[in-house]
Amino acid sequence: MVKAKLCYLRMSARKVRLVTELIKGKQAYNAVALLQHIKKRSASVLNKLVRSAIANAKNKGEETESLYVFRIFVNEAATWKRSRANAFGRSSRIRKRSCHITVELAAIH
Repeated sequence: MVKAKLCYLRMSARKVRLVTELIKGKQAYNAVALLQHIKKRSASVLNKLVRSAIANAKNKGEETESLYVFRIFVNEAATWKRSRANAFGRSSRIRKRSCHITVELAAIH
């Protein structure tokens, strides 16, 4: 099993999870091909991360043709809090969310 991890991606975890559900359990190369055609901002980031996991497998000397997405999960990371001027002299909170993504690939036996 090989792993690739991305920390502090400046994107909401909820938006990334929409795309991760599409590639869960798929062959690694099929997941890369699928991610190239999805029109979401998180798709290009996930594409790069899956390709990184495949490269990690090559460096370990594993067979890359039989890899599939064993597990992929998105955790929330730190949220930056900002404020913005609002009506009647008040201010409103803006939350700039970020997330951590972990991809684990395993070989089919």
